Amino acid sequence: MSQYDPESRTWSGPRQPPIFNPAASVGQVIVNILERTPDKIFEISADTEEAYTRGELRSRMIRAAVNFGFKVRTESDLIHLMGITRPKLVFCNAHNVKRVESSLKIASLETRIILLNDPSTEELFTPVDNEAAYRPPYLGDSDKTVALIVCSSGTTSFPKAICLTHAQLIAPYPRVSNLLGETALSFSSLYWISAVQMLMTVLFNGGTRITTTKPFSPEYACELIDKYRVMHVFTPPSMLADMLHYCEARQLRLPSLRIVGCGGSPLPETLRTRANALLAPQGRVFVGYGMSEVGAIVSVDLLGIPNSAGLLMANVTARIANDEGNLLGPNEEGEIQLRYVHPFAGYYGNERETRALLTSDGFIKSGDIGYMDARGFLFVTDRKKEMLRYRGYQIAPAQLEEILAEHPAVLQATVVGLPDPEPPHVDLATALVVTSGTEATEDQILSYVNGKVPDYKRLRGGVFFVESIPRTANGKASRRECRKLAVKLAGLRD
Repeated sequence: MSQYDPESRTWSGPRQPPIFNPAASVGQVIVNILERTPDKIFEISADTEEAYTRGELRSRMIRAAVNFGFKVRTESDLIHLMGITRPKLVFCNAHNVKRVESSLKIASLETRIILLNDPSTEELFTPVDNEAAYRPPYLGDSDKTVALIVCSSGTTSFPKAICLTHAQLIAPYPRVSNLLGETALSFSSLYWISAVQMLMTVLFNGGTRITTTKPFSPEYACELIDKYRVMHVFTPPSMLADMLHYCEARQLRLPSLRIVGCGGSPLPETLRTRANALLAPQGRVFVGYGMSEVGAIVSVDLLGIPNSAGLLMANVTARIANDEGNLLGPNEEGEIQLRYVHPFAGYYGNERETRALLTSDGFIKSGDIGYMDARGFLFVTDRKKEMLRYRGYQIAPAQLEEILAEHPAVLQATVVGLPDPEPPHVDLATALVVTSGTEATEDQILSYVNGKVPDYKRLRGGVFFVESIPRTANGKASRRECRKLAVKLAGLRD
């Protein structure tokens, strides 16, 4: 249960010491973990059927670290991130090398490129002396030493480069170990924190992960789940909706699945209900809430509370603040602010954005709107930046998207604001809809939604039927691109 302190107006998850030493480096902990079960399969490539044991992974890690130094060969979000991080080394697949080279040239960087799945890469993995006795060095204060830089989701603007420390990567994973099945699958790339968390969770808890370079499709995802008897899947709501529609249309079941972790954006309750029906009796959907800057999962709903993101995880503190910065109590909606026992290390190369993110007492301003109820359950209602404004009222797109998801003809929907050219220049709520195959007209969708909301929340911008919703690489709706598409479609309609 999340504990509420009425004096400070904060909620806290249980205080729990980490199983692994957060003062160590990630490398020290990983090498130690891999030594414990060297013969256990850690990873299977669905593309090549190659499998690596934990012992083999340990050897390849050490060899790559010791042998590193040879030179193999010397646009928008990629160029942007290259310019911020100015990497000394880039690992990439052969099919991406031209794009990487072009981005590096534009950013005026002389960076070495190592091709994955290339014969020359094997030079990294030649045996080294005293391999069995190798121990990674101590790198200093793990709360201040950056281990990894991941990207923000970039749903409304260019991604930011988020620094994660060794302590942030080591400390939280025992907190989610009870959610891990034997075999895990995620289509998210290591560009995103969700993929890093899945990798570390599997690594620290003895699981096996299935990897693939092929893009997500519901057919391929279900094929992998069936073939490898996958027990744990992490997915955004959009991919879950696609998989569910695919299975329902073919009367397929996924009997191996025990846990589907869903996060990244609000999960419509109707979608969770349908997914739980498909997974029953052996599996169910768990909704989680997290933030890359926190470096950890913030909350998980283990009890199936409708529309809830669950209880706070260990060592997480949360509070709710209004626009003036005043702290709010239970059932009062405002911005969710978060603090983890291991502090945020900042945005790489962007001190201004780092300062803007943090309060004076070290809480992270999440940009998410929500509230904590009287029992300590967290509810996330929408993104602050995504709120639409109409004649003094605020409209949460997620609420309209939830209603749209209940319509039988709607497979996926995203709501954005079209700018009204007439004063007072309000946001006109507009829906982009991917249909499920059931026929429906714009008027039918409008009537369905507008009949369930007050006047100011109506879809005044209309409904546009599209083949697909523009998304970021990790499956979230790209609000920026969705807005551009809606403006374009509205112009064509006029």
